[in-house]
Amino acid sequence: MFADAYQSGKVRFVGLSNVSPEQIDAAVKIVPIVSVQNQFSPVHRHPETNGVLDKCRQLGLAFLPYSPLGGIGNAKNIGNAGAVASIASELGISPQRVTLAWHLTKYDRLIPIPGASRVESVEDSALASDVVLSAEQIARLDSSFSAA
Repeated sequence: MFADAYQSGKVRFVGLSNVSPEQIDAAVKIVPIVSVQNQFSPVHRHPETNGVLDKCRQLGLAFLPYSPLGGIGNAKNIGNAGAVASIASELGISPQRVTLAWHLTKYDRLIPIPGASRVESVEDSALASDVVLSAEQIARLDSSFSAA
């Protein structure tokens, strides 16, 4: 169905959502894929452990993590303690921005999709691409998030 829509010009780009590496492999045999959108956050790191992020790297696909701050209600609590809070304090930025900057260290074609209900949150999230985390800070975050 997607192959027909793609070949007829009705669909220009195809992205996948909530897929495994095996499903990505199956899909690329049918139609060119440009992106994968799966949940990925400090509390949901499955794309790193189940091979989805590696598969995106291998195929050059954009990876669009949804709920990068942990989902509804978790974004405001993400920096209450631990490495996120200390790194946010060190850098003088919000814990949310630190978390999004951490995401951006994972892959050069990773584009987090944070939700926001306030203009200030959107502006803060957009500034995550300007944050440079040190290797030591990334390691602290990885370790902290693994324990979450």
